[in-house]
Amino acid sequence: MLAAGTGRTDITPPIGIAHAGWGAQSHEGAEGIDMPLTITALVIESSGNTTASERIVILDIDTCMLVDAYDLVIRRAVNEATGIPRSNQRIAYTHTHSGPIEGLSWIAQGSEMIKPWFDSMGPASAKAVEEAISKLTDVRVDSGAGHCEININRRPVSHNGKVFTGRNPSGFVDHEVLVTAIDDLDGKPVATLVNYACHPTILGPANKLLSPDYPGSARKVVEQYAGGLCLFLQGAAGNCGPTHGFIGEVAVAEWLGNRLGLEAARIRLEID
Repeated sequence: MLAAGTGRTDITPPIGIAHAGWGAQSHEGAEGIDMPLTITALVIESSGNTTASERIVILDIDTCMLVDAYDLVIRRAVNEATGIPRSNQRIAYTHTHSGPIEGLSWIAQGSEMIKPWFDSMGPASAKAVEEAISKLTDVRVDSGAGHCEININRRPVSHNGKVFTGRNPSGFVDHEVLVTAIDDLDGKPVATLVNYACHPTILGPANKLLSPDYPGSARKVVEQYAGGLCLFLQGAAGNCGPTHGFIGEVAVAEWLGNRLGLEAARIRLEID
């Protein structure tokens, strides 16, 4: 028998922080918030086993990327707070391009806020994991799969053989949605894991808001219809990009995220 628990912390950066890093954007600092950025934790252990060294944790973090230094900051903070070994921590990030980017941006305005924000991820991750541990309960687990077409191959080839970023309807793309359902023994939802492969680049240079892009809306919909907390685990996105991308309309990110979330919720609700 397994036991599992979830926790979540808010890591939304301050308005004004150096935003994204598109070469084509005209703004520098974030001018508002579309949806909060969060860290969601799932802790799993053998039922009745309170040995921290045998627990595992999965973290879903709303950031574009994590360099090794910050990955280690998170693992160390979680280990010191909970005893869970660094090797038992699976750190995933959504890869949203609508948040701060460490070390790769040309932006000067608000750049002084970048390091403190990334430094805060260690304590925030530890807090989410501690909350998850406090909610550990015996669970049952099952999984399912579905299909969603909000992504498309993003590498078309021009008439002269040049590869560029766009939409290639004939190129390979992975439309599979993988869902793992975790319920307590009374059937109450504890967590849903959603795996899907698509770059969160619906929001592009024209977007001036902090946002998790489509994964945020997808999680929201799953939690609304299936209950519990949802973790979005980015797949091998590679050349899988959104069907509508590099734009400024947050409504489009919500629309595509809702479509993914509804398919994931459908799969989730059909799992017995």
